[in-house]
Amino acid sequence: MTPDEVLWLKPLLKQTRVFSVLTDSELEDFLNEMGIYDFKAGEVIIKQGEEADLFFVVYKGEVKVTVKRMFFKTVEMSHLKPGEIFGEMALLTYHNRTATLCAVKDTTCFVLFKSSFQYLVEKNPLFKNHVKAVVREREEELKKI
Repeated sequence: MTPDEVLWLKPLLKQTRVFSVLTDSELEDFLNEMGIYDFKAGEVIIKQGEEADLFFVVYKGEVKVTVKRMFFKTVEMSHLKPGEIFGEMALLTYHNRTATLCAVKDTTCFVLFKSSFQYLVEKNPLFKNHVKAVVREREEELKKI
């Protein structure tokens, strides 16, 4: 990751609920574990129903979010732009993906593997408790959908 990419990503992650309690040093540990992936226009990034093991931050491009309802109906939920995140529930729970995300145009994302996230959570008991609280809130939100 280049210094410019770190400067762009660090404050963004600090603003997200999951990462907001981390110190700069702890956040840098996460940044060191993140990779950068490019997706071509039309490429499926994640598919509804598959195992969830990655967290994404859109760096460049645009991502379409769709949810399949019933057997034949697919609903477009939103479009994610640079700076928006997706897949954070993959880090927090063992649920499968709840939506399909597809690159609308050539897109670059920062990606964190669930295993890296879990390792870093185990190193920090305060952060672990914070993550558990976020999970409980998110699960309550999902029950309402």
